[in-house]
Amino acid sequence: MTILKLFNTSEHEKTVSIIHTTFDILKNEFIDMQTARSYSLLLYTYLIELNDIKNISKDAIEMINSNFTQLNQAKNINELKALILTVYENATALKSSNYDNDLVNKVNDYIAVNYSQNISLSSISKSLFVNSSYLSRLYKQITNQNLTVYITKYRIDKAIELLKTTNMKIYKIAQAVGIDDATYFSQLFKKYTKHNPSDYR
Repeated sequence: MTILKLFNTSEHEKTVSIIHTTFDILKNEFIDMQTARSYSLLLYTYLIELNDIKNISKDAIEMINSNFTQLNQAKNINELKALILTVYENATALKSSNYDNDLVNKVNDYIAVNYSQNISLSSISKSLFVNSSYLSRLYKQITNQNLTVYITKYRIDKAIELLKTTNMKIYKIAQAVGIDDATYFSQLFKKYTKHNPSDYR
């Protein structure tokens, strides 16, 4: 019950550490998934009860319900641990009324790290354990910008940096920013900058 008591305190780092330790023990003791899932559901329920659901948005409730579904679909203890950590972070943010902005910041951080990969609304939502339709609406609401458009603009900005600072071929730059088709890259580049990539050379 120690971990449940810590959720009521401000000892955030200690709580996160205990969550890691708890799930590592479950994994090392070869606890079966049914038992691990039951324990995770107990933690999940406590986290939700800790927050007054009546005072949060309909979209946030949708996100919570999505987390519950993902808990039941988790394939291993590592997935359970990652989800419980996310639920804890979300619960903390909801309690401090900063959830929406915190989530948008996490999305932007994810894009900054993974823009060179094949990322999308779906992959970001899955990584952050958030319902994709909820994330799309929230991102547009907070930033006044479509998430897919932001990803594209971020990639184009990175491409401009590479065009100005390297001698990489344009098709290599396209691949470096996560766009495998060089022709499509040039079309996007022209759409967002009104210039051809070669104009920045």
